[in-house]
Amino acid sequence: MIRAKEGAPFSTLYLLAILNHPLCEAMIRTNTSVFRGGYYSHGKQFIEDLPIPLSEEERVLREVEEQAEGVVAAVEALRAARTPHERTRRDRAARNARARLEGYIDALFGLSHEDAIVVDSVPIPS
Repeated sequence: MIRAKEGAPFSTLYLLAILNHPLCEAMIRTNTSVFRGGYYSHGKQFIEDLPIPLSEEERVLREVEEQAEGVVAAVEALRAARTPHERTRRDRAARNARARLEGYIDALFGLSHEDAIVVDSVPIPS
């Protein structure tokens, strides 16, 4: 389980939002151990040195947390969908919520659109 250390300047939700960003995933992919079946490790040794961007503004930290809560809610709503139409609509809402969260975190990392394209191109290890 991952959680923010006692006294950290950010919450566990903020930390998880950062760690689930494509940049962190790309950094893990470039250094990880690969297992049979295409799985790769997210062990402590691969995540402990990942950068955690912080803003001087408390407002920015709250916005990231609010967006992360929105992603969680959207995914939960998607799981509860019963009809194909409802699943499609909620899947779109979940993707949009995730994109908004990634946009906030892109800004924290200082990533441009071109940088994001490079990050997305990092291959999954095999």
